[in-house]
Amino acid sequence: SDEILPYPTSPNQSWRNIAGVCDPSGLVFGLMPHPEANHSTWLGATWTREDGKHGEGEGMAIFHNAVEYATSRM
Repeated sequence: SDEILPYPTSPNQSWRNIAGVCDPSGLVFGLMPHPEANHSTWLGATWTREDGKHGEGEGMAIFHNAVEYATSRM
């Protein structure tokens, strides 16, 4: 249904609670969770449980993959 769920079930209030989209090839996408917000480990949800380790967060993978894809097709 098109029902909008109350926070925190649907914090972004997106249509049909869609958080990401891509075309059939998987090349064109839109993503609500904003992976750029987790570019560093200290921005992640578990940073307080890490033993002082700082570095790239899991969100950087999407950017590394995009660069790798683009450079492999130049």
